[in-house]
Amino acid sequence: MSKALFAKAIITLSAFFALQAGPAIASENKEWTIDNDASQLHFVSVKNNAIGEVSTFETLKGHLSGNGQFALEILLDSVNTGIEIRDQRMKEHLFNSETNVAFIVNGSFDLEQLKEQKAGTSSQHTLEAAIQLGNETVDITAPVTIQTLPDDQLRVTSASPVIIEVSSLKLDKGVDKLKSLAGLRSIDRVVPVTFDLYLKPKSE
Repeated sequence: MSKALFAKAIITLSAFFALQAGPAIASENKEWTIDNDASQLHFVSVKNNAIGEVSTFETLKGHLSGNGQFALEILLDSVNTGIEIRDQRMKEHLFNSETNVAFIVNGSFDLEQLKEQKAGTSSQHTLEAAIQLGNETVDITAPVTIQTLPDDQLRVTSASPVIIEVSSLKLDKGVDKLKSLAGLRSIDRVVPVTFDLYLKPKSE
């Protein structure tokens, strides 16, 4: 190998390893916001003890700070079950969306691992959070996977479904009303929720 080619190879390798190491992605003064177009949140409802249906909320807002504090708004008017009349009934009778605008989720991660995490790799974390609807609040603990992406972006994914009991948010009467309106024998009172959130650095 010529000296010129050898020097070029050294420079290329040096640039490669510098890119792999990269700057620390998590720091106190950093902040990310949710990319709603790329993010997803789904929940599963089961009726008549046999029929499962997957629904979603189409509008998610929120941010994550470098110290691990996390806030998420799940806008109730954006519920999408695939059936318009059912969406309307849920807004009116289950969520009371004229009064309640969103599920509010506040929590925290331990982001210490991210300080040395390379782009394209992932790590396991535990989300400690509180979900609020109106005057009701329920605490959850959820395992999540955080993947670092190019351009300081993050992907936060539920490692397993988060199980929400409707009674914990005082939604039993609303479920009973939906069951009556739809002529169903039953609607399950536990709801699995999954999420796949993409976060991008907050613009100055």
